Amino acid sequence: MPAAPVPDKVRALARLTQLREWAERRDELVCDAQRARATYAEIMAASGLAKHTISAILGRAGLTGDRPAHPEDTMLAAALSVDYPHQPHFVRVEPAPEGDHANILCRYLNRSGMTPTPRVKFTFEAFTGDEPEPLLPSIADLDRASAMRNEAPFASALCETEWRVARDLWRLARHTRRLLPVLDDAAVVWTRYDHARDTMNRLYRGLGTTAKWNQAVMRLLDAQENALNEAEDWGRVSRLIAEAEDQKHLFFPSFTVLASQHGIDEHASLWQLDPDARATVESTIRAQKHRLREIRELSGTDSEADRT
Repeated sequence: MPAAPVPDKVRALARLTQLREWAERRDELVCDAQRARATYAEIMAASGLAKHTISAILGRAGLTGDRPAHPEDTMLAAALSVDYPHQPHFVRVEPAPEGDHANILCRYLNRSGMTPTPRVKFTFEAFTGDEPEPLLPSIADLDRASAMRNEAPFASALCETEWRVARDLWRLARHTRRLLPVLDDAAVVWTRYDHARDTMNRLYRGLGTTAKWNQAVMRLLDAQENALNEAEDWGRVSRLIAEAEDQKHLFFPSFTVLASQHGIDEHASLWQLDPDARATVESTIRAQKHRLREIRELSGTDSEADRT
């Protein structure tokens, strides 16, 4: 049996190079084909890609492939021709791309929002939280206009949703603006409190091996006083954070996420919020002092030699 011919190395490597170039530009080429009005079947035949892969590529690019127009797309276009009162930060509203399953939290963080029905996406300029709260204007005229045309009140529903999304984004901006200075303070206060508390507990544990009891006890007393002072500050900051967390919208990011996103402390999840931090430390100190009294009574450390 004759040996198989050895492929030409240059040609083989050239084909591999072409394959790499295609892989690097795959998404771009698929989108170009769709913009040129190629159908899913044509793109699948030319690329060898599965339909769900093509759909995902087009979805990420905000394209929709060759699907039939949805009724809400037509309604959306009709509603946009109506001069309804937009919120001042409004940029655009568009049908959500097919296959776009981004949740509403991601929309909020990207200054956008989604309505559940129909699937449309709103985009706004960034809110600062200093603006007046967005309040829904009257939509009675829009409802009457729709009724006169014997149409569903889509324009008024779109208007109402736009202002509701804007209000939520404004609330998020206000929540973030108010909380960030507290988190800046908290990062410093937590470090001091955590260190003071650890120092106090370390000195207490060290009493069991110290040769100079009285000096060690004096250091412990100083550490206890310092821990109480730091606990006072941590309790104050904890109350502010806890209050903000209680009042925030369900979809708003937690304080730990905000602290990480804004470069305050990527380990904020380790913070132990304790609005009653002083009471917590006081309880620890009482237990430590009670134990020290028991040791003194049982060991009889009253002689001058023991007070070294």
